Amino acid sequence: MAPSVVMVVDANPATARRIQRALQGSELSVQPAGSMDEAIGASGDPDLVAIFSAVSVRGGNGYELTRQVTQRRPELAVFLLWGGFEAFDEDRAMLAGVRSGLRRPFSNEAILALLEDLMGAVPVSSSSLEPVEPLADDLPMASIEPLEPTGNVPAVVPAAPPVGDERLASFVPADYQEIPPVRVDREEISVALERAVLAVLPEVLEVVLTKALIQPGKPRAAVEQAVAAAVSEQLPAVLERSLRERLGEHGKG
Repeated sequence: MAPSVVMVVDANPATARRIQRALQGSELSVQPAGSMDEAIGASGDPDLVAIFSAVSVRGGNGYELTRQVTQRRPELAVFLLWGGFEAFDEDRAMLAGVRSGLRRPFSNEAILALLEDLMGAVPVSSSSLEPVEPLADDLPMASIEPLEPTGNVPAVVPAAPPVGDERLASFVPADYQEIPPVRVDREEISVALERAVLAVLPEVLEVVLTKALIQPGKPRAAVEQAVAAAVSEQLPAVLERSLRERLGEHGKG
């Protein structure tokens, strides 16, 4: 009898490896999928019992993936993985047929608990556990050339405080003061900021990996500069839409 299959849909292959570690010694095997199209194409596997998908996937998103998969196979359980700059929309998930959402970083116990709730006990034998891969394998550090030090580097770099409400305005370019006063909800600004951060995330990660250890002062400046530039592209549409809505409401009154 073929083992049951759990599909993991994420562009980052480390996610599938982490879930595979959680299931070591069980009768469940893990099938990775790097995009929405790949996942939908493989969803017809009769041994497939569950899908763990990131909210953001190549070629779509976890909600649309769930909708299409469960239309064809209503018995499949789809769990969405979210965290970082992603947000889990419970209403949208419910309408799409998502079984549950799981926040990153997740534990082995959390993965097992979801599957046991779905299909009963998942036997895991400690005697059959395989050696865990070192976390460093998930990062291609060997391909990164170190930069030459440009000065004295402090032994400990203090962590920057998280971006709070009081610092959000620092990402908004000063020239937007010329726009007529419009009350914009903080949620609308947050949408523009979130899209901007996601747009520059690959470049930001590259900067952090190549410079953080040697030039600790520069990655933060690069992040702020990149986000500010991206917000300058995202924010006008948000402000324009908000202005039209306010003017429309005023006209109706």
